[in-house]
Amino acid sequence: MCCAMPVPLVDVTDNPMDLYESTANCYFGAQYSSNRLFGSGQYEEALSQYVLALHLAPDMPLSVELRSICHANSAICFSKLGKYEDAIKECTKALELNPSYMKALLRRAEAHEKLEHLMRLLRYEKILELDPSNDQAKKTIHRWGRC
Repeated sequence: MCCAMPVPLVDVTDNPMDLYESTANCYFGAQYSSNRLFGSGQYEEALSQYVLALHLAPDMPLSVELRSICHANSAICFSKLGKYEDAIKECTKALELNPSYMKALLRRAEAHEKLEHLMRLLRYEKILELDPSNDQAKKTIHRWGRC
C-alpha cells in the first residue's frame, strides 16, 4: 500500500482489524501530506493527496466524518484553482455524508457565488438558519441586497 508517510507493515491475514488500522494510518498520512501541500499553495498536489486519502478512508460508519472532510478539502483546492463546478460537486458529496457540515455549506455557497448562480443567496440563508452568528453569510447576503 502506498502511503504519504511510512507505516509499519502488518500481516493482515491474521486479523482483519490490522488491515483497517493499516489503511487508517495511510489515510492519515495522505491527509497530513495534503494539508501541508495546501498550506504551501500547491493546490494540484494537495488535491491528489486528498483523492488518495479518500481512496484509503475505510467505507465504514466511523469514517464518514473523515470522508466528508476530504471532500470539503478537495473542494477548497478546486476553488483555489478556479474550478468552481468541481468545488460544488465535492461540497455536495461532503454534505451527503454530513448535511450540517458548515465548512462544506460555506464553500459550496462561495463557489455558487463565484459562478453567479441565482440560488446562491438561498444557500447563505441556509447557513444563517444553522448558524445565525455566521459573519461571512451575513456579509454576503448584505452585499447582494437581501438584509
